[in-house]
Amino acid sequence: MDMIVGIRHGGVAETGSPAQLADGDGIYAELLRLQAPTTANKAKLKEYDIARV
Repeated sequence: MDMIVGIRHGGVAETGSPAQLADGDGIYAELLRLQAPTTANKAKLKEYDIARV
């Protein structure tokens, strides 16, 4: 089984399978929502230091 560990501010913020975390309201679910290419999402991705290629 795949497991994701979400880290925020140097500590573990959440752990679980992709399906579990996608259904939640944590950082993994937020990053999934941010994949829609809108101007607001691009600005939010910069906060996470993530660039879309």
